[in-house]
Amino acid sequence: MAAVAGGGRCPQSVCPRKGEERPSQGQKNVEMLKVSQVAGRLSCSISTVYGLVESGKLGHHRCPGIRISEEQLAAFLGSTKREQEPVTLPRSTGRRPRLKHITI
Repeated sequence: MAAVAGGGRCPQSVCPRKGEERPSQGQKNVEMLKVSQVAGRLSCSISTVYGLVESGKLGHHRCPGIRISEEQLAAFLGSTKREQEPVTLPRSTGRRPRLKHITI
């Protein structure tokens, strides 16, 4: 079966069955992460990762469980990256603000 970008079954070369080894004949060794590992890298909860998977924001493979490749995680992080806008501070008038609730 072919891997589906947003989910689906992954090929045996990526997630072999228990007890089998991955074939090494000219195939790229793909590192697959568990949901708990992704949650640790993103510093969020496991349920948040499941929510991202379910909403389609985080690509994944369904092998005996949900697995996320390094490339899928990098693509997700790239899609959420925001350029920082320059911070503009309010101009100071040089006067101290009047505190109405304090009488001197």
